[in-house]
Amino acid sequence: MKKITSFNIILVTLNALLLVALTGVALSPSLPASDYYCVWPPNICKKFFPALNVFPGIKQEAKRFIVNSMGIRGEELSAGYTYKILAIGGSTTECAYLDQEETWPGLMQSMLNKDQDKFKVWVGNAGKSGFTTRDNIIEMKYLLRQLPQVDTVILLTGINDFGLRLMQDTGYDPYFLNKPENERYSLRRVFCVFPKGRTDLISPIERTKLWRLKEHVERFFSRNVVDPVGGFNLRNRKKRREASIFRDALPDLSSSLEEYARNLNILIDLARERSVRVIFMTQPTLWKPELPKEIEALLWYGFVGELGRQKEFYTPQALTAGMMMYNDVLLKVCGERGVEYIDLAAQLPKNLSVFYDEMHFNENGSCQVAGILSRYILKREPFKG
Repeated sequence: MKKITSFNIILVTLNALLLVALTGVALSPSLPASDYYCVWPPNICKKFFPALNVFPGIKQEAKRFIVNSMGIRGEELSAGYTYKILAIGGSTTECAYLDQEETWPGLMQSMLNKDQDKFKVWVGNAGKSGFTTRDNIIEMKYLLRQLPQVDTVILLTGINDFGLRLMQDTGYDPYFLNKPENERYSLRRVFCVFPKGRTDLISPIERTKLWRLKEHVERFFSRNVVDPVGGFNLRNRKKRREASIFRDALPDLSSSLEEYARNLNILIDLARERSVRVIFMTQPTLWKPELPKEIEALLWYGFVGELGRQKEFYTPQALTAGMMMYNDVLLKVCGERGVEYIDLAAQLPKNLSVFYDEMHFNENGSCQVAGILSRYILKREPFKG
C-alpha cells in the first residue's frame, strides 16, 4: 500500500510540474484582439437542426447561423452596398432557429434589393437573445461609431424589458443604467469581443492564449450560439407546466415603464446624434386572455426568479395586459418625438401561423415581418419613386 501511495504522490507531482510548464506557455502574450466591438464571435458559421415538434412552422432541415468579421449576423459589409440598415433587438430580431436567409432582417435585405434598383441594400442583424433596451443603448452607442455610415436602425423592443421586470420582481432597479459601476458589466454583457485598446474590459487571464483556446473550442462545441435542437425550450416549457403558482395580477410596472420610456428616448438621441434614421416596431406576441391548451403548452416566458429556477409564472391574461402597456409607451414616445414606428403587434395574427412560442417568429411569421417592413420602407424616401 505504501509503495502505491508513494507512486501516486510522485505521479501527481510530475503532472503538476507538467501543468505548470504548459501554463507558462499558455500564459504568454495573448492572441490578437478584434478591431471591433463584436456582439457575436467573428467569422463563425454554425449549422443546426431544430426539432419539428419543438418549433411549429419551422421545417426540420439544416439551418445556418453565420456571423461576419464585425461580429454581426449577416453578410460582409462591403463598399458596394449603398444603403445600410442595422436591425437591433432581442431574440425576436436574432431569429436564432431560422436559417440565415429566413430571418426577417435577411429576408428584408432580399426583398429590398429585389423590388428596387436605386440602392444596393445591406441589412445587418445585431439582435441577441435576452437583450433589453439597456443593452440596445450600448449597441447603438458603440456599433454606430464603428460601422461605416449606417442609414437606418430598426428596433424591435419591449418583450425583454417586460420580462426582466417580472423576473427580478421586487429586486428590479429602474436606475441601473445611471450607475457608473454598471458600465463595465453592460459592455461585457453586450459584446463578447473588444477592440485591442480596451484592455480594461478584459481580465489578464482572458488575454492569454489558453483562454482564447478555450473560447475557440466553446465556439464550435458548446451552445453559446444556438441550442441545436431546442432543449432550452423543452426544459422551460416543462418548468411552466409543473409550476404550482400562477399570478393573475401584474406588479406595479410604473417604474419599469418610466425606465423603458427613458431608454427609448436615449436610443432616439443616439440615432439623431449621428444623423441616422430610426424606425421602432411594437412587439407582437401570441399572448391573449384565453389560449387553447395545445398553444398554452408552447409557452415558457413570463416567470419570476432566475432562469432555470423559476417556479412562479404569470397567466396569459396578465402577460397580454403588460405587453400592451409597453407597446403603448413605445407608441407614445415615438409620437412625442416625431419618430417613425410600425405597430407590428396590431398587424400580425396571434396564432401558430406566425409564432412557434409566445413571441418568436416561425418561417411564415418572419416572412410577414420582412414584408411589412419592406413595403413601409419602399413607400418612403429615399426609396420612394
